[in-house]
Amino acid sequence: MTLITPIFVPLPSYIAAAEENDVTVIQDEIEIIKNEKYIEFEKELVELKQKRAFSLYTLSHSNENTYNEDMFSLISKYEGAEVEVMVNATSSYQTKFVRGGVNSFARSRAGLNALRSEMNGTATSLRVFGTVGGHAFGGIVGSFLGLVASNVLANNINAGANGVSKFIQAGRYSGGARVTLTEGFPISNISTVYEATFR
Repeated sequence: MTLITPIFVPLPSYIAAAEENDVTVIQDEIEIIKNEKYIEFEKELVELKQKRAFSLYTLSHSNENTYNEDMFSLISKYEGAEVEVMVNATSSYQTKFVRGGVNSFARSRAGLNALRSEMNGTATSLRVFGTVGGHAFGGIVGSFLGLVASNVLANNINAGANGVSKFIQAGRYSGGARVTLTEGFPISNISTVYEATFR
């Protein structure tokens, strides 16, 4: 059984126009489809944050590494947790916990662009704010990795985004990225732990 959560997200290109010209903001409809394991993961994530009285904006440098390791240990515990992000009823991309890492994969050019934007936005927010509560598309990349405070992780997310860019530049219609606590790289399917190669 899956849970479908419809949310509405303003298109970034229209936000500035709306602020300047006082016009109606046009919105995309975003649906997030979660499997049971991901729903269980979310519950434990909330409990972990409450138990440790963790504040997203006051994470001290002394406990950053321990917290990040705790967060990534949940990935292993909830192997197979998966989310699919749908934009305007069109499949955009999937994200899945695979052998200690977060794999994200798109099966269309629009999905590749959405995934790259999600990852770049999360990495930028990590550098600017330290942690974020999730990015515009609301997938695991933003909602989970955005909770892990680390410039190193931001670099790994950027490396993953650059990997997605390689698929776009190569004219591919599918591709993705894998991000772990120690690395980020392009992948050729949702379940792999190996880096994709380009010719």
